[in-house]
Amino acid sequence: MTNLKKQLSLLAILMLSLAATANAQVNFTGFWKLSKENSDFGKLPPNSAPVIQNITQDKSKINVERHQIYANGDSTVYTEKLNLDGKSSEIAIKGDQKKTSTIKWSEDNKTLNIVSSYSNGIKAKESWSLAANGKLLTIEREAVIKDVPYKVKYVYDKQ
Repeated sequence: MTNLKKQLSLLAILMLSLAATANAQVNFTGFWKLSKENSDFGKLPPNSAPVIQNITQDKSKINVERHQIYANGDSTVYTEKLNLDGKSSEIAIKGDQKKTSTIKWSEDNKTLNIVSSYSNGIKAKESWSLAANGKLLTIEREAVIKDVPYKVKYVYDKQ
């Protein structure tokens, strides 16, 4: 009888461990390069997407370093430090422009949803997910710019 109790206890621990792992948050940490051929830019030019995203993530925050190259050849790098606890994060982007973002995980913790508003009136929603065993990052983004809706899908390869 004692042996059966031990086996049942071990089985219960294993099942709880598997359940916790199945619902663990996805980790987006990595150096990501834009795959223009797999992305859908909608009405926007391909240079609307950061060409590189260097992401680090821990339990409380996600840091995103974005490298963007514009059509005129100018480039910029900016870093966002986003809270994973649902509290808003604010950053300065360019000049006096600010961006405020709030993150919410999907129910299964596999998709990161970000709602952002900019000081110039732009509103945006992003959904991040991983595929191909964590080697592909897909960011689906919807925004309204000057009353015109835009929808894009950026696909990044992990380097």
